[in-house]
Amino acid sequence: MECGRAWRAKRISRGSLFRILFLASAGLFSYAAILFLIGLGEISREISRASAWELSLSILASVVGSNLYILGWWVLLRRADLSCDLGKVFGIMWSDIFLDQALPAGSFSGEAMRIYLTTKNTIKQIGVSLATIIVHRLFSILPFLVTCAMGLAYLFNKARLSPPIGVAIVALVTPPFIISGSLALLTLNDGLARRGLEGLAGLMSLLGERWRARAHLLREGGLGLIAQYREGIKAISSKPIACLASLSLCSASFILELSIPILVLRSLGKDLPLLAIVAVYVVGMTIQSMPLFIPGMMGITEAAMTALFSILSLSPAEAASAAILIRIPMFWAKLLIGGIVTVYVFKNLGKWKASPG
Repeated sequence: MECGRAWRAKRISRGSLFRILFLASAGLFSYAAILFLIGLGEISREISRASAWELSLSILASVVGSNLYILGWWVLLRRADLSCDLGKVFGIMWSDIFLDQALPAGSFSGEAMRIYLTTKNTIKQIGVSLATIIVHRLFSILPFLVTCAMGLAYLFNKARLSPPIGVAIVALVTPPFIISGSLALLTLNDGLARRGLEGLAGLMSLLGERWRARAHLLREGGLGLIAQYREGIKAISSKPIACLASLSLCSASFILELSIPILVLRSLGKDLPLLAIVAVYVVGMTIQSMPLFIPGMMGITEAAMTALFSILSLSPAEAASAAILIRIPMFWAKLLIGGIVTVYVFKNLGKWKASPG
């Protein structure tokens, strides 16, 4: 019964479904264009030479890395006294990963699902849960930002990018730096969030009597959420060892993620400098998470990675083969596992009990 209500609440309208299918078709068209322009036969020959053993290792690295990422959040949940069962944490997070892959919206779709499912299971205060989610995101994005800066420095120094391509890459990778900086600032100084909320409520009050009541509700609810968030941050930061453990797990997860393109290129018998591989992969990761609602940015991610690998001395067929094979553990494996887990979670959602509080 409860599961049915949850499904109806999450049901996609026909208009939204049409847009998703249209955008997915656009992504598949880009995918087909790569095969057509470079040559299906050439790409197939390159892929047929790949080592199945090393490709299997790349998929294993992706799955293990995702599970370490999940454990990084579980550590923070325990530190914040949110007694979420480990099995359910895995269910929540694989559902989060699935939505991030299937409906990329700058990770908001996945995080909304994470909050919703966690609330069904354990949450006494949504703000405390939100604190664990944001800190977890900051810990997971930190190794990405460091590696991204190193990879891009190498790319601009060695690859001799044309000015338009250089500008496009910088514009592409800038938002993660801005977003993570903003989240870190709000985490360290919740007064900014309070002042922003007060300002928004004040503007709403100027719109008339009807909006004044809404502004009051927004202000009261928002201040309560900020207070809960501050409580969550205080609980997490009271024991640095938990933060260090979470950061270590997220960093290990990212290192395993970076092993994916290395293993794939080794399986194809291709040798590129480590920082070159890192640069291409982090650009691909950034494109994959762009909020354009194309599932996994199909075709577009492959096209960008193919172009960058070509700049770094691989032939077009070699570059396209590497990009296509990298996307198996990078996107398709996570989509499949996440989809299966999400179906299981929603079938059993009615059994989940939220702790009172």
